[in-house]
Amino acid sequence: MDGRFEFQKLKVVKSNFALLTDMDMRLAQPRPKSIRLDGLSTCVRLERIYWSVLKCIAQSNGTTVNVLLSSLDRDVQLQLGGVKNFSSLIRVVCTAQLLQMCPGNAMAVIMEHME
Repeated sequence: MDGRFEFQKLKVVKSNFALLTDMDMRLAQPRPKSIRLDGLSTCVRLERIYWSVLKCIAQSNGTTVNVLLSSLDRDVQLQLGGVKNFSSLIRVVCTAQLLQMCPGNAMAVIMEHME
């Protein structure tokens, strides 16, 4: 390996890519959770894997998921005036955090392929 980020090699099964071969499908189950953003109660629906990633991010910052999401909402309101889809923003934040943890230059590789 030349130090660059590499995706897992796909196994070809009957000319279909088998991306789900070793994946626990429970990770993809959506889970709605009630949270309070800027004093207002709202429901955020994310797949279980994202709730787990958020919990890890919150713990590493010495806070809770609710406080983390409130901070994210406040920051995006101040910097961008808000977003249309907060759940999508959460997914992107989680993915970006995970990419920063990858060896090599994973984020740069992903950015090279961005449309």
